[in-house]
Amino acid sequence: MPSDTNSSGTLLAQLAARREPNLQILAESNCLLDPIENIPLQQRRTIITVDASSCRWPIGDPQQEGFYLCGATASHDDSYCARHMTMARAPVMKPRRVA
Repeated sequence: MPSDTNSSGTLLAQLAARREPNLQILAESNCLLDPIENIPLQQRRTIITVDASSCRWPIGDPQQEGFYLCGATASHDDSYCARHMTMARAPVMKPRRVA
């Protein structure tokens, strides 16, 4: 009986996808990604325009156009605003072991 390699390949891909976490979904669910709409344009800073009192939380890919820093008022002597400081100090989830 001939085996359908396409079906078994698809099944293997589906099983692998279930075991591998979708990092984009995890990041969004853990609030690690900032949607661009959440940071007002007048607040955003670049590497050149950021100052000591501005939040330096990076938004986007530094090698891509559109990259910027949060720019909100940083708390105390920190590099980040209160919101991003909370995110930076959030505990890291340990990966689940798959038996």
